[in-house]
Amino acid sequence: MGEPTPEAYGSLLSGQGDFVDWRRLVLALFYPTSEYFRPFQIVTHLFMHASVGHIFFNMFGLYMFGSPLETYYGARKFFILYFVAGFGALILHFGVRYWEMQQAGVAATMMEMYPL
Repeated sequence: MGEPTPEAYGSLLSGQGDFVDWRRLVLALFYPTSEYFRPFQIVTHLFMHASVGHIFFNMFGLYMFGSPLETYYGARKFFILYFVAGFGALILHFGVRYWEMQQAGVAATMMEMYPL
């Protein structure tokens, strides 16, 4: 989706934006160098969903694997497992994004050095 425009953020703050804008701009996870990054997004991104299908498959996975895992680990360890998995996904996501940005920078540098 890319970075939201300052106008979109302004309309949200003025009350003109809708809930989807608010959810995307405030609760979704942005890269730490983005002006839209907020520290609380480290936790709120764990509860965000991109679509109804995303919610469905998450709930299906929880239905299929949640009870056996909670029975095996116990409620407290299952809760910890949920957050550890979420923070692991955050680290993996940031690592991949960093690598992509480095590759894009290398490609841009190569294009400057060797124009078509």
